[in-house]
Amino acid sequence: IGIHTKDLLFIEDGNPTKRQSGFFNLEKLLSLFSNVSKIFKGCSAQYSINIIQGVRQWFLHDAVVLEHDQIYAWSHRVEPKCQEEATATFLALEREWLEEKKALKKKNEELEAEVDTLRARVYQLEMSNMELSAARRELSTTRTGGVDGNQ
Repeated sequence: IGIHTKDLLFIEDGNPTKRQSGFFNLEKLLSLFSNVSKIFKGCSAQYSINIIQGVRQWFLHDAVVLEHDQIYAWSHRVEPKCQEEATATFLALEREWLEEKKALKKKNEELEAEVDTLRARVYQLEMSNMELSAARRELSTTRTGGVDGNQ
């Protein structure tokens, strides 16, 4: 619709409605009609859209959502209004992102250390369980041997 709106604006503003002779400018009116017809045709058409699951997944779940100031900074990167301001903004954002990355790395290391501690505790418990199982078997064998008189 944006392209058609632009076309309609240029047809309307760029061409006189009446010619110098006083007659209506039929070229302008036909161009307006043609563009309006295209808009109506586009609105009534049935579109068959194939959904690509990977793209859908990205839009719904994986896309990075930026804050307003981040979007503003990115827009200045693409089309800077003031080079110094854009550079300062990007450097500030980069510092924030690096600090966040550093904090996440530290948290990850803490979690990995906690996982290692838990694995060591699980190993100790498994060893204790194996010792208890062996002791139970030995006790069971000793009791069974005494009852049967096989010793």
